Amino acid sequence: MKKVSNISKIDESRLAIVFKAYENKSLSLSEAADIAGISYKDFLDKMVENNIKVDFSSIGKDIDYFVKKNKIGFLFLIFFFVLSKIYSFLNYYLF
Repeated sequence: MKKVSNISKIDESRLAIVFKAYENKSLSLSEAADIAGISYKDFLDKMVENNIKVDFSSIGKDIDYFVKKNKIGFLFLIFFFVLSKIYSFLNYYLF
C-alpha cells in the first residue's frame, strides 16, 4: 500500500473545497486558484482532471481580482478593453 503524505491530503482537500466554492460561484477562477495555492494554468488543468466545468462568465470578477492583486493587472485590464473594442469594430463592419 502506497503511503500518502499529509501535505498531499491537505492539498487535495483544499482543492475539493475550492472546487465546490467555484461551482457555487462564490469564487472566480483567479480567486480559486490563489486560494488553492497554484497558478491559474495549473488550476485549470486540475479542473479538467476532476471534471469541473469551466465557466468563463466570471471574467469580469477575475479582472477585478487580478488588478487588485498585481500592478501589472492594469495592463491586463487595458488589453481586455482594447480587445473588446477591436471585437466590436470587427463585429460591426464585418458581420
